[in-house]
Amino acid sequence: MPGERNFAANVWGNITRTGGVFSHNTVVGTGEGREELSRRLEELKQLLVTYEASLSDGPQLREMAEELRIQLSQPQPNRTVIRGLLAALAAGAGGISAVLVAVDGLAQVISTLID
Repeated sequence: MPGERNFAANVWGNITRTGGVFSHNTVVGTGEGREELSRRLEELKQLLVTYEASLSDGPQLREMAEELRIQLSQPQPNRTVIRGLLAALAAGAGGISAVLVAVDGLAQVISTLID
């Protein structure tokens, strides 16, 4: 129809529509966005292994990264838990800039995927 616009996106999670508003607790993204998320999570995990000796809580940080991956794979990820894990990972990185940059980049990708 004239004036009608169609958009497509992959949507993960439970979606509730009330009028023209969709629920706020869904993960929305393209396949490329999900691939970028996986790539950045893997990069963070590798950096945590590489710098483990320099990190005061290396094993715990790796566990947090895994918990973050699990949260993000849920149909309705808990945004509060995700924010807490990202903050803890950044704090635990200490002065290791490579880890801090990886956490920041991951947070940016997550913010584009979680509505």
